[in-house]
Amino acid sequence: MSALAELLEAIREESGPATWSAGQALSRAGVVSVQSVDEEEVVLRVRIPGRPTPLTTTLYPEDEIWECDCRGKADPCEHVIAAAIVLRQAEGRKATAAAAPARPGPASL
Repeated sequence: MSALAELLEAIREESGPATWSAGQALSRAGVVSVQSVDEEEVVLRVRIPGRPTPLTTTLYPEDEIWECDCRGKADPCEHVIAAAIVLRQAEGRKATAAAAPARPGPASL
């Protein structure tokens, strides 16, 4: 299992049903974008309608740690959940694309 998959599982285990559902809705709404990625952390932005600046969510996949600057009461918050879901889905798409056989080009005679 990848570090992102394990992080998402840890987040899922720690979240309540309502917060998890809110995070899923945000992940489907297309409001999450990746700001930076390095070996230890991934920084994502979550744009919330009506809020002038996006929230910053930081994920540390290897350590199964997360943080968000929303100052919400839930930990993990829906922004962390959305960020982790989007990141894990991107990882899955990348793996699928890498495993897909190359399409043959036009035949030459």
